[in-house]
Order: sequence, then C-alpha cells, then structure tokens
Amino acid sequence: MYLNIANSEKLRALMGKDALGVASLLFNLCSYVIILFSVIFMWNSTSFFIKKRKKEIGIYALLGMKNKDIAKMMFMETLIIGIFSLGISIVIGTLLSQIFARVFMSFIKATGDIGIVFSFKALKNTLVNFSIVFIIISIRAYRIIYKFKLIELFKGEEINEKEPKNKTLKGILSIILLILGYFFGSLTGIKILGAASLFLALISVIVGTYLFFNSFFALYVSLMRKRKNSYKNVEKLLALSNIRSRIGSNAKSLAVISILNASIILAASTTMIVTGLLEKDISNHRFSYVYHSNKGADEIVDKVLEQHKDNKIKNDIFIHSLKFNENEILKDGKEGKNIYVIKEEDYNKLCAIANIEEKLKLKNKNNIAILDENEISSERVWKIGASKIKSVKVNENINMLFGDNEESMNLLEYREEIINPEVGGKTVVVTSESFERFKTFGKPLSLRFINVEDQNKSKELTEDINNSLHEKTKISSYYQSYESVSNISGTFKFIALFTSLIFMISSLSVIYFKIVMECDEEIKRYSIMKKIGFSYKDIKKSMGKELAIIFMLPLIL
Repeated sequence: MYLNIANSEKLRALMGKDALGVASLLFNLCSYVIILFSVIFMWNSTSFFIKKRKKEIGIYALLGMKNKDIAKMMFMETLIIGIFSLGISIVIGTLLSQIFARVFMSFIKATGDIGIVFSFKALKNTLVNFSIVFIIISIRAYRIIYKFKLIELFKGEEINEKEPKNKTLKGILSIILLILGYFFGSLTGIKILGAASLFLALISVIVGTYLFFNSFFALYVSLMRKRKNSYKNVEKLLALSNIRSRIGSNAKSLAVISILNASIILAASTTMIVTGLLEKDISNHRFSYVYHSNKGADEIVDKVLEQHKDNKIKNDIFIHSLKFNENEILKDGKEGKNIYVIKEEDYNKLCAIANIEEKLKLKNKNNIAILDENEISSERVWKIGASKIKSVKVNENINMLFGDNEESMNLLEYREEIINPEVGGKTVVVTSESFERFKTFGKPLSLRFINVEDQNKSKELTEDINNSLHEKTKISSYYQSYESVSNISGTFKFIALFTSLIFMISSLSVIYFKIVMECDEEIKRYSIMKKIGFSYKDIKKSMGKELAIIFMLPLIL
C-alpha cells in the first residue's frame, strides 16, 4: 500500500518540481523504516506462535520425529503462511491505497482525478522485500527448534528465566546512555552537530532502553523484593515475583514497546518542527510576485495579468534599488557577495502593503537599517568579510564607502527581509540623501512588486508568467513557495501519520501477544493462589500492579 502511493506517477504529477525530489527522498527513507519494523513485528510474532506450540512440538518429538523433520515442517508451514498472507496483503493494500492516496492529496493540497492507484514497480518491490523477510523468518523458525530441550517443550513455562549477569554495572550504564541520548537529542538544533547528534541520540537511547529493562529494571525488582516492607504488601510481592520470573522476555517486550512509542512521538514532533520551519518560508514571500523590472518584462507580465480575471491585482508598485558587491560598499566587505540599497520611503511603502505596522524612522543621513532574513537572530549581528569576519551589532558604527571616500554609518535597526528571497538579499535601507550619494557608484535596479487576489489559487497565473518570461528576468512568486511548502509539509504529515499507525499497531500487537502468552502461563499460578486462600480481589490487585509496572514504564521512558 505504501509503496503503491510512493511510486504512483499520477500522484507525482500533482507535485511541484521543487518538492518532488525531497518527497521522493522522504518516501524512500520511510520505506526502509517500514521494512525494518515489519521484520521486528514478524520476528516477535514468530517467537510468540512457536512458544505457544511448544507442547505440540514436544508431542511430535515423543512420537519419534527428528528435530530435522520438525524444523522442516515448521519452515514450510511458516513459508506457506507467508505466501498466503503476502497475497492477501497485496489485495487489501491495493484497495486501501485508493483511500490513503486521497488522504495524501488532501495533505499536499492537490486536486484532480487520479483514478486507480497501482504501481507494478511497487508490487515487484513488495514481493522481493517481503519474500526475503519471510524466508529469513522461516529459517529462524527452522533453527529455533534445535534450541528446545524436551523438558522445556512440556514444562518451559514453569521454569523461571535467569537474571542477567552484571546487572548492577549494566544498570548504571543504561542510565548513563539514556542521559547521553537525551543530551545528544538536545543538540540536534545546532547546525554543525545536527545529523551526528541525532544519530548518537538514537543509538544511545535504543541501547540504553534495552539495558534499562534488562539490567536496571531487574536490579530494581531484586532490591524491592529484598526490602522487609515488601513482604507486608502481598499483592506487590506477588507482582514483583511474577515480573522477576519473566525478566528476560519482559525486558525485550518492554524495550520494543518503548522504542515504538518513542518512534510515534519522534514522528509527530519532527513533523511539527519541520512544518513550522517550512511555513516560515511562505511568510518570507510577502508579495505575490517580485521581479527585476524592465520594459519588455513589464509588458509581458501586464498581458498575462489581463488574461487572468480571477486573480485581480491588489497592489502594483515599483521601487528603485542599487546593487553593489560587498567590497564596493563596505571597507571590510567580501568580493562577489551582493548587497542592495533602497530608500527609507520605499521600504515604508512596502511595509504598508505587507501589513507591517511598524515603520522605519532613520534619525539622520548617517543612520542605516539592515534587512536580512538569513542572519536575523536575538543578537542581531551583521557579519562582514571573508577571511576575517567582522560583526556589527545594533547601535554600532560601520565604515561604508562612497566611491573613494569612507564614512562612518550607525546601524540603527536590524529587520527581517521584506523582499522575496529569490530576488532579494542583504539589503541596506538608507535616507533619500544617502541614496542619492550611493546612486553615483551603484548599479541601478528596478523592482516591481505585485499582489493579487486569491494568491493561494494562482497556479495557472504563476505558470503563465514564468513560461512567458522565459527567464528574461529574475522573478520570485508566492505560489511557487506555497506549492513547494504544501507538497513537502504534506508529505511529512502523511508519512508521520502512516508510520505512526504502523508503530501503534506494532506496539499494540506486542502488548497483545505478551498479555495472551502470560495469561495462559499464569493461569495455573493464580489457580494455586486461589486454592491457598487468596481472594479474587487480591489476585486482581496483584495482576493490576503487575500490568501497571509493565506498561507504564515504557510510556514514562
């Protein structure tokens, strides 16, 4: 089902070119995650079903069947079940993919008729991947038969599992790894350390989680049982005894449940963060269209706008700017890095259209303001230069060049860029008097700003303008950013929803198998408890405390 959607050419056609590459990468990465968790799920399921059939296997052994023959039978049985389940899942997946394809369309805000979603490439990949998985699981079922002794097949559930060795050392190590994992996770926001810290966080948390339940949890249970007060609370003592008797299987189950729950939270939180960052890109496009104006381009744009009556013009203004290399306008500037200069009154005109209430007020000709969406921060620092970076903060002076003359200018304000990023850059706002002086040395550049009605529905208008201009001038459009962000954030949301469903189903399955398996194993134990005088209420309390300990810990961790 997932691969059907990921490989659908019809759905790909609905996405913008800018977002298609990112979406394809996300789908490919997610497909590996789904395969991994499918293997984990089937691995646990196989263990459950084999454990449930121990007595059946023991009877086969008593009747004279060799381990080799039993293993062959289990291998073939698992393989046949795998083939049938694969066939049924392909049919159900194809049907469900029609529903999820429409869900995906709603996430990426696409419209149109996509018909039946089916991909032969997806079918081929599904058959190959899951055939390999089922063969591996079948081989495991084959090998696991040789591990059982005859006594374990009939009385295995009555044998307590051994506590892990070096549990104190491993328990302390688990706490250290978990703390390190959370610490590395907090560093993911730092650009230099982002990818490395995320990888280290995942490894630390996964290993730490397993060791926590395998060793620290075992250590805690042992210490609690040794306390004298524990013997006063019978229900608590029984719960701890039952947990201790299945400490190995409990550790594996609890670790898997914790990791699956963490994966759901990770998918949701990552989607929220990425969506927030992407939507900021839309807010940076304050105008429907901004382009470098010239007579030919203006005539083309006017002609196209006349043909689209649904997107009427709301605002249409021209402003004059000057383009410099950084080293042409700043003493310590870097060659090849562009800086634009605009007048204070033009900036305030743009603010009025962009609904920015706070207007800029430069006190005198030696005051300037900086517009730059890339470097704006709480520190509001302007970094200048190449080999030696000079930082200029608000209210500090900076040496600017007027041809061969050098003058000290005061950085009065640092504001976010108002010009669409694709045609703008670092912009210096100056007074009209200073602008006239810079005019002698800078390259004149006229910019046209257009706002239209229903810009979220201006796809055809944007395509016509871009096709008509044929790269004759540099242009930035709101809709291209809106479409790209909608496609990428929609893909993130869909993948988060889909993977969260898989993780949740896997987690519930592990919990279900554990409850069913242990209920069957504990029937005799609770029956003996009832015979020696325990009431139904006491047994129920004991079971409640045991389940609370087992299923609250993964959630807390």
